[in-house]
Amino acid sequence: MAVDVFSDLLAATDSAHMGKKLTEQLREVTGAKTVLLVSHEAGSGRHTLIHANPARRSGLFSSRELEILCPACVPGLLPRSTADFPDDNPIKALLAERKIETILRFPLTGEHDLIATLFLLDLPGLERIDETASIVSHLSPVIALALRNSLSHERMIKQAEQLDLLAVELEKKVEDRTKELEESNRSLNTSLREKETLIRELYHRTKNTLQVVSGILKLQAVKFPDNQPVCDLVEITDNRIQAISLVHQMLYSSKDLSRIQIREYVSELVGLIRISRGAERSNVSFSLEIEDRPYLLDTAIPLGLILTELVTNTYKYAFEPGGSGRVTITLRMDGEENTVISYADDGRGVPEGFDFRGGKTLGLQLVFNIVEQQLRGSVEFRGDKGLSCLIAFPKALYSNRV
Repeated sequence: MAVDVFSDLLAATDSAHMGKKLTEQLREVTGAKTVLLVSHEAGSGRHTLIHANPARRSGLFSSRELEILCPACVPGLLPRSTADFPDDNPIKALLAERKIETILRFPLTGEHDLIATLFLLDLPGLERIDETASIVSHLSPVIALALRNSLSHERMIKQAEQLDLLAVELEKKVEDRTKELEESNRSLNTSLREKETLIRELYHRTKNTLQVVSGILKLQAVKFPDNQPVCDLVEITDNRIQAISLVHQMLYSSKDLSRIQIREYVSELVGLIRISRGAERSNVSFSLEIEDRPYLLDTAIPLGLILTELVTNTYKYAFEPGGSGRVTITLRMDGEENTVISYADDGRGVPEGFDFRGGKTLGLQLVFNIVEQQLRGSVEFRGDKGLSCLIAFPKALYSNRV
């Protein structure tokens, strides 16, 4: 075979093209009636016909028969003549059935593994077979190298194509998933806006309903202008309603639908109570030292009711009619994340031995019940040098629900 033919073989990157040229040249040089080039996949053991010359002989053997012909199945040198095969050799039956009289088989190996097998069938003249076998045996390493290079190149191209397909498929999946997420986010945002609107409407209607209740109470009190106990009862009940209503009003106006700023709430609540006291309010001043923290609705309402009772109690009992005084309210967090409220007025205080817990007034009973039962905290009253009250309860009683 010419040197330039092998140069072309070594440069080939297409195994089918290389197989075609190789089998053509070998058939021409050796005179074999049929030349087959069969690849061998080490991992799967699969055998694939790369090329047959002449082309009509491509279907000469099935894949299973090619496997039998493979050196991995029947190793070692084969007899040159079909007649010389032992009767129990499976190759003999395959050759005899197709009336093949002579065969030369050349394993094409890489460093360790079998790459392919070259078959020369029906060679002319037995006297030339040994010479042909010697020549092709010397050429086999070169043929194996060229075939390995072309097969490796094809595998790389195939892998690159598969990677391209995977990349396109992945890109499509990412695009589809992105669209799904965007649509899901749009739906969630729409649902969230609807939810916020409904909750704000609920707060607004709750506030309005409480105002209606307050109005009804005041209308009823008009019928008893001379009955001071009734008027006092309506007033304190209205203050309690305003404490609850104010929370809902602030939530309705807030960006946060679960919390309100406690400093603003306490300040506005004290202002509402002062307005309800009329002329008395100008004589009593308030000092508020409130940490500006957000409080949940579930905590803010009971805290507002407690302060309502304490401020109302101060207005009713701490000072002489028309007298002046001062109220100090502090709210802070201690080191254990407890809310600590300190309330004190500089009024007349209470009689010695006064039983705060056993008192019959509803206001004090409410304070004890709310602090101890609802807020799970503690409350301590002192009556000397005015009235003072110290309340502590855990801040993390409730979790966010909106």
